[in-house]
Amino acid sequence: VGDMNAAPDSPATNVYRQHWKDVYLEVGAANITGPLQTYNGFNLTANLDNPKRRIDYIYYRNAMPVNYVCSDKKYDGLYPSDHFPIYSDMIVKATVEK
Repeated sequence: VGDMNAAPDSPATNVYRQHWKDVYLEVGAANITGPLQTYNGFNLTANLDNPKRRIDYIYYRNAMPVNYVCSDKKYDGLYPSDHFPIYSDMIVKATVEK
């Protein structure tokens, strides 16, 4: 889904989780890489381990997420955005219609 600007316990994210699963909550801590929050506000010295500042999401169904990555990579010493990109590798089973 992407940039929701909504905290993990907000009504908006709760509505989405009624229909889809949240990759971050499903993969387990051992499969999460990077900061816990997705918003950095271009602040290079901020504490990035505040899960209440996770405001970007990947929701899914009919797949199996392998991991969740929040990339805090800098370019020329700066963040390219005030949000970190997030991604997940997924296993998707093909279905054959008969």
